Amino acid sequence: MISLNPHLTLTVQSLGQEAQPLVIVDEVLTDPQALIAEADAAAFRTPAPGSRYPGLNAPLPDAYKAVVATALLPRLLPIFGVTPQPLPLFGFFGVATQGGADMAVRQAAPHIDAFNLNSFASVHYLFAGDLGGTAFFRHRASGHELITPSRSYSFERARRLELDGFEGTGAAARGQFYEEIAAVEPRLNRLIFYRAGQIHYGQVRSGEGRRLTANLFFGIR
Repeated sequence: MISLNPHLTLTVQSLGQEAQPLVIVDEVLTDPQALIAEADAAAFRTPAPGSRYPGLNAPLPDAYKAVVATALLPRLLPIFGVTPQPLPLFGFFGVATQGGADMAVRQAAPHIDAFNLNSFASVHYLFAGDLGGTAFFRHRASGHELITPSRSYSFERARRLELDGFEGTGAAARGQFYEEIAAVEPRLNRLIFYRAGQIHYGQVRSGEGRRLTANLFFGIR
């Protein structure tokens, strides 16, 4: 049974100079193996065209989405100054199959998921071992860490100009155009929650095991 752990621990970090919250929830589910079993039975496929995800995706169970939306989200939104409210959501299981060295430069460069202030994303790590967590960045040219509606056009234009014709690796692009401001190490049954406009990158590392995550997006239409 997929249920919220009443004994979860919740930590709030402040990201970079703009001090946006990053919420880290450890031991979020009572039994993470119940969700992992759902992933074991799921049909994974190549992501839809246009997706940057470096691997395979499968649908998340409705029970998981309901638990996060009804039991966890109302506790997280006030941290961002947002009144608890229902938000449209979608998501997927992800299994990363490409390491950073195998990704195209655009795929390996930091990105955002959306730029509306009331849009959020979560990543739930469903693996043990050092297969890579999530890093957050400041865009060097603009100094921005969070992309908002007023910043979105200039950021996307600068990103396109920086990456068009870039001949180095994804790691080189990250170092040249971005400054890392925080990184979260993965831990089995750890969930992170942040504004969808926060510039970030999934640090996929090679190793033993399957880098399985449950990814949700809130308030993105």
